[in-house]
Amino acid sequence: MYNTHYTKYMNQKLILIWAFSLSVLSAFAQKTITYKEDFKDNKRAWLEADNHKRSAKITDGYYNLNYKQETGSSYFWKVIYIDQQKDFYIETKVRHMEGALNRGFGLVWGTKNVDNSYSFQISDNGYFRIKQQKGGVISKIKDWTASAKVYPNGDANVLAIRSKAGKIDFMINGAVVHTRSKLEFMGGYIGFIISGKQKIKADYLHIYQDDIEINLAPNVNKKYVSRQNLGMLVNSTESDIMPVISADGNTLFFTRKKDPMNIGKITKDDIWLTHKQGNTWMQSQNFGRPINNEGHNQLISISPDNNTVVVGNTYHPDGSVKGSGVSMAQKINGKWEIPKTVYIKDYYNLSKYHAFCLSSDGNILLMAIERKDSKGEQDIYVSFKTPDGFTAPQTLGPTINTLYQENAPFLAADNKTLYYSSAGQPGYGSNDIFITKRLDDTWKRWSKPQNLGPIVNSPVWDNYFTVPASGKVAYVSSRENAATKADLFEITLPKSIRPDPVVLIKGRILHADTKADIPASVTYYDLKTGEDLGTANVDLSTGKYQIILPYGKKYGIYADKDNFYGVSTALDLVEMKEYEERNVDLIMEPLDIGNEILLNNMGYKTAKAELQLFSDYELKRLEETLINSSEMKIEIQGHLSQAEPLNQNNLSELRAKSTRQYLIRNGINTERILAKGYGNTKPLNANKTKEEQALNRRTSFKILPKKEIVNNDTPKPDPPKTDDTDKNTVAFDTENIKVEKLEVGQKFRLEKLYFAADSSNITSNTKKALAELISFLKTHKHISIEIGGHTNGLPKHDYCDWLSDARAMAIGKYLIAQGVQAEQITYKGYGKRQPIASNDTMAGRKLNQRVEVKITNIDGK
Repeated sequence: MYNTHYTKYMNQKLILIWAFSLSVLSAFAQKTITYKEDFKDNKRAWLEADNHKRSAKITDGYYNLNYKQETGSSYFWKVIYIDQQKDFYIETKVRHMEGALNRGFGLVWGTKNVDNSYSFQISDNGYFRIKQQKGGVISKIKDWTASAKVYPNGDANVLAIRSKAGKIDFMINGAVVHTRSKLEFMGGYIGFIISGKQKIKADYLHIYQDDIEINLAPNVNKKYVSRQNLGMLVNSTESDIMPVISADGNTLFFTRKKDPMNIGKITKDDIWLTHKQGNTWMQSQNFGRPINNEGHNQLISISPDNNTVVVGNTYHPDGSVKGSGVSMAQKINGKWEIPKTVYIKDYYNLSKYHAFCLSSDGNILLMAIERKDSKGEQDIYVSFKTPDGFTAPQTLGPTINTLYQENAPFLAADNKTLYYSSAGQPGYGSNDIFITKRLDDTWKRWSKPQNLGPIVNSPVWDNYFTVPASGKVAYVSSRENAATKADLFEITLPKSIRPDPVVLIKGRILHADTKADIPASVTYYDLKTGEDLGTANVDLSTGKYQIILPYGKKYGIYADKDNFYGVSTALDLVEMKEYEERNVDLIMEPLDIGNEILLNNMGYKTAKAELQLFSDYELKRLEETLINSSEMKIEIQGHLSQAEPLNQNNLSELRAKSTRQYLIRNGINTERILAKGYGNTKPLNANKTKEEQALNRRTSFKILPKKEIVNNDTPKPDPPKTDDTDKNTVAFDTENIKVEKLEVGQKFRLEKLYFAADSSNITSNTKKALAELISFLKTHKHISIEIGGHTNGLPKHDYCDWLSDARAMAIGKYLIAQGVQAEQITYKGYGKRQPIASNDTMAGRKLNQRVEVKITNIDGK
């Protein structure tokens, strides 16, 4: 009886397998196998482990899994890409080896974590079930059900999940045992589950799906791209990950695991670095204290001047381990300070992993974290610099963030090009590197991500991509295969996947007379708008500064230090189309009596004495110098080139007086400033070329002896009127604002206010625009106002509310700091709630992005 029954059972089994094979061939003859795992090796990095709870090992063409606990379940999974919007088919063959016969084992798919998972399980005593767990709550799609389709007694069973035409079929050995409507994925994990103490082994895991194409970037084949291991001097016998390259490409920082020289010993990660000499990377070395401590350490970014680092996690004041987050440290007098915590508004991370990147100008912080609004396990977010830290993270949007994990963002020096790792796009391995370009300032619109191809991306895990300012090469952490640890590689990049070009400016800061190096800070700004764009410091180890400037603008740059005036330089990068390195030495003029100092970044309208708008920044610097050196007296000097006719020489004096009048209007005492025109009598050169003539056509100032009396026949400003005019009929009549009669509730817009993008920092031009308001409020102390901030309608409300409030507050605080009574000022941010024009056009958005003054009180009314 037994033999007859067994023969009948085996015949039925063979028929079912034959029928199942035909059905698969019929149903999937046109399908493409997108994932084929036969467990002949572990190149795809499946979990292999052995501990008191479980073990996993790939041997002899099987994935051998063992759960050692009597209760609970264990998962053995990895992220595998499937486009759930299209039909797909998942199939595996599993076999029960020993242990509990009435406990489940089988397939996991569409899973985010243990609390958000799907599983399709069978038991060795002939049952199956389909389970969903969402938010930790279990719901049984199909409770344990006996089925003759399940082969018992340790025989191999083929489990399959078929999604087609909005329905999903669950199949055992070729037969559909349950059908229901489509289930939305909760995540990207696919693999195996064991419930209760038992051993199983998996023969294979195959996934089929049509029309899945990798969106390859152009020219990412062997003709244009090469990949080179950095070798034994850099890489260790353990994993080296998270590379960060300096802007000049000469220093590479990275995180090293399990090295006995790590400060936290072998169980903790440390930051290491290597320097380049010629074309060779030198022996890597530990970064040392205080940046490394007994905890896990990782370097996130380094500033272009190499004097500021951003690192992962936080530190106590004594340098010991504090907790998660982000910290920043500066090099002071050649030594690194203990990192200080960076404040990020409303920061939290639901994942145990994180990755960060700070932009080269220090104003943008990108992070890969998991938040309540995340689509996947980790999404990429952006925060913007504020006076106190950074704004609350906002998502980069659905073009980048997927149901799967996004990780390791790297924003190139152009502040537009983003490289990142993702499992949520078709690729070659578990995580691939992609490139995308930012399309506007909302940080929500991005170009379609492009895969960097099979040379950059391996069949396994690829992550942490970093590019120097040149954009010609990149550095990546990758595994050659799952059996090896992660190494660092250098990759040549074709133009098709490089960032937009930038200029790396480097140079020394020199004393004008002695040419000795001076340790000072460097400021660079937009010459057209007056926006402050960033600062840098001299690296005392080299005596040089370094900054990065994207192409497409004209920049002003100068050095700053007490008791000196930094001679400014103009850099025109409007037409620049290729990466370039320029040496620009900056001159510091001591504020000594008799010294003549050039005012470079200013000018006048052609053949006139009227100042051009871009002159404001330079003149504001001079104004601040005179304020800080309260006893200094100067002579403004106007000069022409010898190309100007003699009858134009009076123009030099008119221009000098125009500059003097600017300073007087901004509060500098008339007796401290003399103006004089020298025509073409003091040329700096031979005056033969147009370039030489342009240098001779200049404005400068000379520091006069303190006792010298200055009288340049310029009338003093009229004193404020003190007649008995009704306070309620006072007019606001200035250059930019003309209101015949003020009334409570009346609003008027403050013109010529400039803020850097996503910033509330007050620029020099903004201060100039506020000077009229300050003067008015000081004269009319019975009038109170509200400063109202408004934004355009593109970003989200939370961000608009923050930015408008921060800008209104910054202006209010500035007015008070300049002597306006605090009780006269209130401020409020209205975000994007009160538009005065359409946000559909650039012109309309510009009108909406404004600051308004509202009269809140006139003498108690």
